[in-house]
Amino acid sequence: MKSEYERMIKNAFPKQLQSDVDAVIQILPLADENPICGSYPLIVSSWQIRLEDEFLTVPYRIYFNEPELDLESTLNERQTDILNCIYSRHHNGYVRAKRLKRISDHAENWTVPFVIQLLGEYVWELFPIINTKINESTLHFYKDFRLENPTYWRLLESRVVSYWNEYYRDSFPKWENYFGNQVLHRINQ
Repeated sequence: MKSEYERMIKNAFPKQLQSDVDAVIQILPLADENPICGSYPLIVSSWQIRLEDEFLTVPYRIYFNEPELDLESTLNERQTDILNCIYSRHHNGYVRAKRLKRISDHAENWTVPFVIQLLGEYVWELFPIINTKINESTLHFYKDFRLENPTYWRLLESRVVSYWNEYYRDSFPKWENYFGNQVLHRINQ
């Protein structure tokens, strides 16, 4: 089963990164049994996106612990971004927030699916962090991603609207003032 989880993680990143992904996998505490949820799988569900000429399958949630800090310190900058992208899918929202903050603000295009997925989730507190990731040096990656993945993008927009309507409409009565909408608007321009 461990090899299946490794394959799932590899499929979430472009082939050109495979040696870096392999280095990251070496420090992940993957096991055949879930240490957090018993018989529940370590990686749950996924979605497929297109990134340039490749189709990637990104995990929806992961259920394994973070690696030892001394092992993390052996990774280079790109490998650290890969690790942080993986843990941006963690079942614990605090881990997702921590790892999102640690993704480089000048990251490469392969980080986009991990960052943008968080915009379609219900944790409003992540939006300011997401906003820092979508900056002048990365905005074109997000615009390209939107154009390459129109079906996914419509679903993401629907989720942002739905979560605003369900959880944040009282705090932000006008859709235009909702931070999720403002981030979407920047990318859609």
